[in-house]
Amino acid sequence: MTKTIVERNGDQSHVLYLKKSGFGYTLDFVTLFTWKELDSNSFIIVGVPIELDEYPPCVAASRAKSDLMYCLTAASPTETKIEFLFSLEASMVSQLPKTIVNLLMLDNSKRSSHAQQYFQELRELVDLDDVDARAMGEVIFLAKGKGKGKGGGESVREVIKQHASLRLLDSRYSWFGPFIDDFVSTEAGMSWVMGEERFDERLRLELLRSDDAVLLAEALRLNVMSYGNEKEAVDVFLSYKAMADFESEYPFFHTFLDTIVQLQITSVSWMKIQEVSNNTNS
Repeated sequence: MTKTIVERNGDQSHVLYLKKSGFGYTLDFVTLFTWKELDSNSFIIVGVPIELDEYPPCVAASRAKSDLMYCLTAASPTETKIEFLFSLEASMVSQLPKTIVNLLMLDNSKRSSHAQQYFQELRELVDLDDVDARAMGEVIFLAKGKGKGKGGGESVREVIKQHASLRLLDSRYSWFGPFIDDFVSTEAGMSWVMGEERFDERLRLELLRSDDAVLLAEALRLNVMSYGNEKEAVDVFLSYKAMADFESEYPFFHTFLDTIVQLQITSVSWMKIQEVSNNTNS
């Protein structure tokens, strides 16, 4: 999407021209955005379509109109509640396949996730808390299965690249992205097989490299299989020298891993239930 600020009307109003292309379509919007503080804990953003002589409708793009309303309220010192409404109107929407229309609506529904990342980016990584950690873990796991092949690898990597905090961690530690990718992308329900080489639990954090990511993921998978619950599996994993040092520097990492492992185990359990159900019905 390309964005141009056409007019700046003081500190609380902008006129934006936006153009979005994909899947054989091009939409453009001219929208007046206005925002206002409602009280000390909340403010509202409203977007309404307008017409501008400088940006008339053209053949190359279908002029779309979208009414938007976002209300942001401080729920706690580290949490923000976002309520939003939006509608999409365009001359070619009725001609688009339903799948594409659904994708457009889904893209708009991600605004709360984008806003969450914005607020996370305002804080240092060391200041992120358990709420941030759970949200990041859920975002990562939702990418599972959306990439190429049997796993979700490509989508997981894309999520890491697009997420402000995860991208920063990936840039600082070459093993971080590949480790999360390898662990999450393993197909739920498949056998997890340890190779002959094992991860060295005594390895220091500063010596950890991208080549160690696969062994690191295998070590976590082995713990998940070996211990009775995800909490114990993660606790043992974080007792490794490198992981203990990493958690000491970024305390939210513990809850982040807890979330991913819990969702992985739940996914495996759900697939087993479905398999039993299918066998019973066949």
